[in-house]
Amino acid sequence: MRRGEATTVSVTESAVSLSDDRETIRVEAGELLTYSLATGFGQKRAIDMDTAASWRRGEVVFDNRPLSDVMTEVERYQRGKILVIGDAAGRLPVSGVFDLRDADTLFASIELALPVHVIRLPGFTLMRWNPGKISIRK
Repeated sequence: MRRGEATTVSVTESAVSLSDDRETIRVEAGELLTYSLATGFGQKRAIDMDTAASWRRGEVVFDNRPLSDVMTEVERYQRGKILVIGDAAGRLPVSGVFDLRDADTLFASIELALPVHVIRLPGFTLMRWNPGKISIRK
């Protein structure tokens, strides 16, 4: 997965070897590794195998991730662009399991749970901070 200038590789089966000009690192099933041109390889970390493979079931799973990161991930699976307007909205924490095959429900759930207003246009979705809105939180 690519996020900004970094790329993350999650391994769910077997193993892979990743190389740059300086080193080669083997990543085993159940691990992830991030790489960026600026810093090279990060530290290997354990992953939740069910969460890492959720995209195979048409789902994405988030645990306390910023809304801007969540929408960057969702955008990979949707047609069109998703734009989160404002830092306050982008920092809102999101947790949940979302069905990627049902974008209407995904966006409605975000709008119900967070103080944001979602505007859907053909090929474009906007999310903006709506501080006066009462949201449902656990």
